[in-house]
Amino acid sequence: MEKLLGWRGLAEILGIVGVIGSLLFVAMEIQQNTDAVRSASIQGVLDQSFAANLPPVDNASLREAIYSAPDELNDDQRRQLAWFYAALIRVQLNRFYQAQVGVLDEESVLELGARGGVFQVPTFKSWWATQGGRYSPEFEDFIDSIVNGEPVDSSWFE
Repeated sequence: MEKLLGWRGLAEILGIVGVIGSLLFVAMEIQQNTDAVRSASIQGVLDQSFAANLPPVDNASLREAIYSAPDELNDDQRRQLAWFYAALIRVQLNRFYQAQVGVLDEESVLELGARGGVFQVPTFKSWWATQGGRYSPEFEDFIDSIVNGEPVDSSWFE
């Protein structure tokens, strides 16, 4: 009887060790899955960022419009810029939300396009001034800070 209890105790200990080992394995798998999803999300943001920069490279008319004075644009250039800038803002909005949920960190968002560039040209500033109320106040404040060359408020990414 005593020997049976000894085997039972050993079996219980082995069972507990097995359950703990299984939980550790599941935790590692979840972490690996989280890392894979984060990596895929970052790659998607990078792909979007790259694609967003191509239109002015391929289109001389768009390139000229971007760097023109806002009052020198014709109607076609205004429409072209409106679509281009709306697409850029969607990419930036994605980066912003990815940072808010913790997929990207603040520095990555800034490195991927929130340090000026096209956001500093007069045609963008003119277009952005007409977009008020279309986005969340936090996002609009974020873009306003970039447009105005001000430091980005880290609380937007919390």
